[in-house]
Amino acid sequence: MIERLRALEGAVLPFAGPKGSGLAMGIEFLCGTLLSGVTGARIGDMYEQWDRPQRVGHFFIAIDPAGFGSRDAFDEHVREFVAELAELAPAEGHDGVKLPGQIEADAQARAEREGVALPGSVVGDLEDLAAELGIDARLGLSAAGEEGGMLRP
Repeated sequence: MIERLRALEGAVLPFAGPKGSGLAMGIEFLCGTLLSGVTGARIGDMYEQWDRPQRVGHFFIAIDPAGFGSRDAFDEHVREFVAELAELAPAEGHDGVKLPGQIEADAQARAEREGVALPGSVVGDLEDLAAELGIDARLGLSAAGEEGGMLRP
């Protein structure tokens, strides 16, 4: 069972001490003050105050590395940095330093290679829907039953 309320308590907590606070303030200025939005406590609570608008702003920026020098040099620097990160010792209980999106990419590769586990209720719903639509209900499931099955690629 996922402790949803506990997850929400930590989902928006500050991080990294003073540097994290500085980063948070910078984001508040870009997304709030600069865009004539609101900041801090004036932002509506997205979890509790359904009748109060959030009034949050969104700020997007795109940077072309070629505007600062050679794109090839930038790409090489990124490759070197990624290689350095891969060599770092992992934190206790982890198998390595991950780049943004790497966990999802690894999960997708694993699912494409090994398949996706489905609970029995999902298998049943998919088979019922297939029958209702007149579609061949064979989903390539192995070991399907009450406990579910594995949808193979």
